[in-house]
Amino acid sequence: MEFKLDKGVGYMYCYNPSHPLANKAGKVYEHRYVMSKHLGRWLTTDEVVHHKDKDRTNNVVSNLELTNAKEHAVIHAIENGTVYEDRNCE
Repeated sequence: MEFKLDKGVGYMYCYNPSHPLANKAGKVYEHRYVMSKHLGRWLTTDEVVHHKDKDRTNNVVSNLELTNAKEHAVIHAIENGTVYEDRNCE
């Protein structure tokens, strides 16, 4: 598959509406494709792939981390200094 930049969101994609990873617009995002190939299975819609270096075009598997929506939001909150990683409530 040949991927190109989706200028609207900054991710690399290819258009293939019949692919198992295609979204409603028929786009297969490269980071999801790379992670699927690495795991040996297609990702579910509940799974989110995080770019560790924040570069949405860097889709080498070592830069990708599989999460879910809640974990992904926490990762970005920590990166942005919005929440603390360890909280102790007593």
